[in-house]
Amino acid sequence: LLGAAWCTQAGLDPFATGRRVPCCPGLQESLVNDPAHNPPWHYLCQGADPAPATCTPEARDPYAAGSHVPCCQGLQEHLVHEPAHSPPWHYLCGTGSGPAPTPGGQQYHPHFDT
Repeated sequence: LLGAAWCTQAGLDPFATGRRVPCCPGLQESLVNDPAHNPPWHYLCQGADPAPATCTPEARDPYAAGSHVPCCQGLQEHLVHEPAHSPPWHYLCGTGSGPAPTPGGQQYHPHFDT
């Protein structure tokens, strides 16, 4: 796991030891989704241009990357209101027909527009 420079090599999890071991020079920590891994969302040390995320996990904004990244399987986009967020109205991925899980957030309702 650790190289001679006490760093995490490419393709390995920098948190695998239970403590963060920085990625080796030229690599960066990237959050990846690998359904075969437990948990599926975890960090890997990768080159400067890792593959883009294929889906957005629960309680994350599907537009945060600058372009739309669909919600992961079983999740739906929900428009929520979080006054501390900029902008306060934004989308989050969540389960079911209720609001996405947000601390202090409110689900959008059409009557807010009247």
